[in-house]
Amino acid sequence: ATPEPTATPGAGWAPTYPDVAAPTVTIAPTEWTAKAGGTTSKVQTNTVVTAVGAENAYSGNNSLYVDFSATDYANTYVNIKNSGTGYQSLSGEYTVSMYVKGTDLTGSSLLMGWTVGTNRVNLTAADAKEPEDAEKAAEGWRKYSVTLNTPKTDFTISIQCETKLYIDDVSVVATSAPTVNLIQNPGFEDGVSTPDATPAPTATPVATATPAPTATAVPGWTPSYPDVTAPAETIDLTEWTATPGGSTGSITSKTFVTAVGAETAYSGTNSMYVDFSASSYGNTYVDIRNSGTMDANLSNTKTYTVSLYIKGDNIANGALMMGWDKDNKDNKSPFTELVAEKPEDAAKAAEGWRKYTATLEYPATNFRINIQCKAKLYIDDVSVVANDAPTVNLINNPGFEGTITEGYEVYAIKLLDEDKKEIAALGSGLDGQTVTGKVAVTNCDTENLTGQLLIAIYDGYELKKLIASEKIDLTENGTTVITKTFTMPNYKSTYRVKAFVWDSIENMRPLSGNILEF
Repeated sequence: ATPEPTATPGAGWAPTYPDVAAPTVTIAPTEWTAKAGGTTSKVQTNTVVTAVGAENAYSGNNSLYVDFSATDYANTYVNIKNSGTGYQSLSGEYTVSMYVKGTDLTGSSLLMGWTVGTNRVNLTAADAKEPEDAEKAAEGWRKYSVTLNTPKTDFTISIQCETKLYIDDVSVVATSAPTVNLIQNPGFEDGVSTPDATPAPTATPVATATPAPTATAVPGWTPSYPDVTAPAETIDLTEWTATPGGSTGSITSKTFVTAVGAETAYSGTNSMYVDFSASSYGNTYVDIRNSGTMDANLSNTKTYTVSLYIKGDNIANGALMMGWDKDNKDNKSPFTELVAEKPEDAAKAAEGWRKYTATLEYPATNFRINIQCKAKLYIDDVSVVANDAPTVNLINNPGFEGTITEGYEVYAIKLLDEDKKEIAALGSGLDGQTVTGKVAVTNCDTENLTGQLLIAIYDGYELKKLIASEKIDLTENGTTVITKTFTMPNYKSTYRVKAFVWDSIENMRPLSGNILEF
């Protein structure tokens, strides 16, 4: 979290407090919450957003912009908390620090955590130190660092004065483990995306160790709610159950199946299709549960980040819930105001996919997706991760991919440019270039199989260019890699390179359980 020093702090350094303006580009804070408290009726401004732009950051490209003012500061404040430490019991001695640029924080207006003995740790202007980077110090950045002894159960940056400033590179490290920063995303860097950034898709594994990507809120993006139809091909749900409940007599339609086909999926080739309607939704719902979490006791002393991708109907306010907090015993969910966020894959966002993310605090013993409205939609890439173990997705088969046990599996598609360097994503820079495509194919069947591998460029669902039609004949569990060279047409954001296996060009019967896209 702390950048390498680029200069030695100079003797006689005095902090400066430049006036700062709001950033021109922002995204929603990720892994951070900021709430005004106290006599909130006296709060005048309360803006806390992730600022995008290296000019606003001590290091990297992002920081946290805070604009707070009130008519009375005696009991009016803004509390800034982090998912890594906000609900985690800290125990022992900690060093806390951060970099700040902007308003002079007067008196005891800046607090970083509370201790049992002294109740609060106050920072004043006298605590401002010269940062390691002398150039950043010259721009007005300063560093605050204090010791937090035997803290209470949370860490908080609490501001109790009029302020306009940027905060960056927050650090909370235990004296017993000085190399481990307990802050999640200390530099506010995660979640940065641009509307045209389309990451290259990767094969979606059945394994559950990787959480779904973090959502990115992009200014000006408006979610769409396309009408969707039932998938042409389905398979039995794997690791998932979907059960209607409540006043089941009022249910007029209920279909919950695993949809097969990349066109119905956010990633991979499968998703979950939900068609649910009733004559009354007051106490009528569908509960969708997962074998990875349904019977596992989620800790009622931890918090979890839950997320999923959806394409289809507009989920009315309060109609989509993802789990229950332990303290919400009246079954009121904390997720009644979920906001649709733009997914990382801009092309998928353009197709109507959106992402929902929320925090589950001190949960009850199970996790479920609960829908209480008319819904016809696809769900994909569900994630439940504990905030103290953010790399472990507790969902079993989060992408509804199942296991291919027969036919062909197509995987590991790669594109190389004229210099034989791997291409990360399609773009106009490839127009007219000679591109090499490589596709790996495996026979997952228990007998020899003959098929026809197709590699083609599609515009949506329309075939634009057939790159290769290669006959393959593989023995049981055999694998081959097909390499083809072709000229890339002029780029369109809707173009995709697809690879799949048919039995033949004449019959066009799918032999691969997936369609791979680049």
